[in-house]
Amino acid sequence: MHSKNKYLGGLLLATSLAWPAVGSCAGAVNTSITSEAIYSSQNAFLPGQEGLKLKQGLNLLEFERAEVAVSSRTAAYLELKQTLADKLARAEIFKFYFSARFAGLSVLAGKDSYNIGPAENGLLLSRNAAPFPMLRITNETPLKLLGDWHFLVLNGWLYDSNSSAKSPELLAVRAEYSPWTPLNLGLTRTSYYSGPGRPTYKLWEYPKLLIGANENIPGNRYDTDGYLGYDITLDLPEKLLPNNVKKAGLYYEDAGTDINAFWQNTHKREKYSFPFGIKLQLNSYTGGLSVETDSDKFRLEFQMVNDLFYTHHWYPAENYQGLSFGSPYGRNLKQFLFSQVRKTGAKSGFKYELGYVKQPAFAIHEAAQPTSQRYYASLALFRGWGSTSISPFARLDITKNRNPDIATVPVGQFNILKGNRAAVILGLSAAFGF
Repeated sequence: MHSKNKYLGGLLLATSLAWPAVGSCAGAVNTSITSEAIYSSQNAFLPGQEGLKLKQGLNLLEFERAEVAVSSRTAAYLELKQTLADKLARAEIFKFYFSARFAGLSVLAGKDSYNIGPAENGLLLSRNAAPFPMLRITNETPLKLLGDWHFLVLNGWLYDSNSSAKSPELLAVRAEYSPWTPLNLGLTRTSYYSGPGRPTYKLWEYPKLLIGANENIPGNRYDTDGYLGYDITLDLPEKLLPNNVKKAGLYYEDAGTDINAFWQNTHKREKYSFPFGIKLQLNSYTGGLSVETDSDKFRLEFQMVNDLFYTHHWYPAENYQGLSFGSPYGRNLKQFLFSQVRKTGAKSGFKYELGYVKQPAFAIHEAAQPTSQRYYASLALFRGWGSTSISPFARLDITKNRNPDIATVPVGQFNILKGNRAAVILGLSAAFGF
C-alpha cells in the first residue's frame, strides 16, 4: 500500500537507520538502541507516537530493535521497550512481526501500528495508540485496470493488557484507485466488533458484517460499530508551482460513523442516495495542504471529529490501552496544525509544529460542559553521525480550561476543568545503530 504520509512524523526524532526491507539478502541483520529521557510537567501523552503516555516528572525509555532478512522475500522484526516513570518500571515486547512477499502480495503478521489515509493521523486508524496484534495484507504491485489499484485488508486484536476481559477486534478494508498519477482516491470500511458479550464470526460471515445491513439493530449479531470513509489526494500540476517547489498537493477525508444505504434494514424505506445509494451520516472531516521543496516539507491540516465518533451502544468508549486509535484527542473536536520539517544536512535538521485544539467543539451532547482550548508549539532538532543520532525536543501547551482525559470518553462524560494552565515537555533522544 503506497502512502502519501511520509513526513518525519515523530515529535521525538532520531535519524533514520537503514533497516533491511523484504528483498534484502538472506541473513542481513540490523540492530539499534534508542534511549529517551523526557520530562513532563503533568501527566500527558504525545499525539501520534504509538501510545507514548508520560507521567509527571522524569520518564526514561529504552528501545532495542532488530530486523532479520530471513530470505529474499521474508523478514522478522523485534522491538523491545523498557519504561521507568514515577518509580514504576515496565518491560514489554513493543513490536514483533513477520513480513513476506508472494504472488504479488505483502503479508504482515504480528504486533505493529498503521495509519490509514493521507492525514497526519487518520480518522479511522492511526499510529496514535500503541501497536497491537494484527494481520495485514496488501498488494505490493498495483492492479492495472483503467489505472492503478491498491488494496488493504487488516484485522487487529485490540488486546488491552490492563484488562482481563475479552477485547474487541478492528477490521479494516481499503481500496485506493489512481486513474492518473496526480490523483488518488481512497475508500475505507472499518468495523469495531466482537469483544465482551458480543459474538465472534466465521470467515464467510465477514462480508455480511462489512456491508452493515443490520447495524444499529440492538441485539442483532451483526450490530457492530461500522465506519465508512473516502479520501481524495490531488498533486498540483508542476507548471502551477514556483520553481523551488518540487511537489504540492491537497487532500481531503470524509468519514461517517453511520451510513444510510438502501440495503440496510433500518433504511429501506428512505430515499435512494445518489449516485451509489450510500449517504454518510455523523460525519468527521480532515483536509490539508502539503508542500515539498529540496530541503523543506510543510503541512497545513484541519480536522473536525463528530461528537459521536469512537463511541457506540456496545462500545461506549473506543480506545486502545488508554488512547484513541484514530484522531489523537478523541471525539467532539476541531483542530488545526501547521508543521515544517527542514533538512539542513545529510543527517541533520529540525521540525516544528504549531497547533490548536477545541474540545468539546459541539454542544449537542455536552451542552453543560465548558469548552477547552489548547494552543501548542513543539520543536525537535536531529543530528546524525554515521549510525548514531541525537534529538532534543521541547513542547509547550497552553490551555484555557483543560480536558484531563487522554482517551475517548463516553457521551456526556467530559470532565473539563476550568482555569488556564501551561504545561511543558522536554526530551532528549539518542539512537545507536550497530
